[in-house]
Amino acid sequence: MVFRYIGGAVGTTVTGASLTLYAAPIVVAIPGGTTIVLAPSTQAFTYVVVAALVLGLLGLVVAYALKKAPDVRISERNDEQAPMG
Repeated sequence: MVFRYIGGAVGTTVTGASLTLYAAPIVVAIPGGTTIVLAPSTQAFTYVVVAALVLGLLGLVVAYALKKAPDVRISERNDEQAPMG
């Protein structure tokens, strides 16, 4: 659940930054004349999709590596602990 919250916070921030950074001007004709509007370019959407794909694949690799890692067990018995002193 924690990773979902972190991913939601980081993902929207990175996506918003990319869409804002790569904006293209569009000329819009309105009754009073023309105006220029900035909108995200196709390059921005491409970068967002590629970043999501790379991070998703990285997550799969890490999950697979952690699944194959041996379990580390900590003994709770007192007689197996090292003597103090």
